[in-house]
Amino acid sequence: MAMSGAPSKGRRMTLTETYTLLQNAFNTVFERTDITVTPELTARDVIGWDSVQQLELIMEIEDRLGIAFDGAKLEGLHNVGDLAQLVLMTHAEHSGPSGA
Repeated sequence: MAMSGAPSKGRRMTLTETYTLLQNAFNTVFERTDITVTPELTARDVIGWDSVQQLELIMEIEDRLGIAFDGAKLEGLHNVGDLAQLVLMTHAEHSGPSGA
């Protein structure tokens, strides 16, 4: 079941909803609320953001949305802005036709 922060089934996410979901996922995974999620944020900017945290973050987002990311697309991410775009694209693919 999708967790808090995810849009209702069949409706596409907005960019604002995406960043809210990402902020909530970061808060959960890093067990901190002092990280401000921005498009420019990278792992270098966050103490403790290592490969394990990266996997946990991706799994948290997948669980919240009830989706699975394409692993090849994850490799091309450089910052949270890239991740937000991937979330939007992947969610759109799983939410059905526009306007549903």
